[in-house]
Amino acid sequence: MISEGVRNHIMKIAGKRHKGLLAQKEMAERYFQYLEDLIDASSKVDKRYYTINDYSNFDPEEIERYYERMYAYELYHQLRLIIGERDKEIERYKNVILNGEMQKSFYLYKYLTLGKNNSNKTQALEVSPELSRLIDKCFGPKDRLIPDLILHEKDSVDEQVYLVEIKMGNNPNYLEDFEKLTNFKICLEKFVKESKGKHNPSFHLYIFLYEDDLEKKMECSSKIQSIKKDIDGSIICCYRKNNERYCCRTFDELMEIVNKRKSKKS
Repeated sequence: MISEGVRNHIMKIAGKRHKGLLAQKEMAERYFQYLEDLIDASSKVDKRYYTINDYSNFDPEEIERYYERMYAYELYHQLRLIIGERDKEIERYKNVILNGEMQKSFYLYKYLTLGKNNSNKTQALEVSPELSRLIDKCFGPKDRLIPDLILHEKDSVDEQVYLVEIKMGNNPNYLEDFEKLTNFKICLEKFVKESKGKHNPSFHLYIFLYEDDLEKKMECSSKIQSIKKDIDGSIICCYRKNNERYCCRTFDELMEIVNKRKSKKS
């Protein structure tokens, strides 16, 4: 299920990208399908592919990371099967490719720190000290965000489709990914602004994929209220509701649901 807020967000992106209504509609429909395919693939990931019955020899803090990687592998497999079928029908994925754990951040880091001029030669770009620090934080070798899944044009950094960060239900550090995605998004937006539109490295959709009921998880969190102001409200949250099919909502929509549930209990 794709929420109204997510649909409006995608329509807004299409409106910025295209002036004509027909082109806007075509882009929006394509992105709706990308999301539907991701949800469909997620719903087909069986727990036996990413759980271990006996993990007594594992470090408890590390077990969820193993689960996340195993989940990502199976999700990639299921999504590739769907993409294969789509390509037979309408070639919706003709110009994009799905990758897992690709270090796109490395290319973005080189792009942001060197840039490209019209002759495709690298040249230094003047950026503000604030943006320079943010670039190092988001894309530098130490803290680089390496998305679990990415749908993109392989040899480009401009206007990519989506990146996905995956978290398991028992991972206590899930809130950190919201902040990582937000910083990633803000950094690219600031770069586009400072380059005055000459460069446009960006992703259209930033997706947080949670294999459990995120509403219940956030309702019990004592930290979420204090950090929500630092999280971009358009981050798309895909999560499994009541062990059923995944749904997609914006972060703002999710917070509204969580706050309502808390109000009813208080």
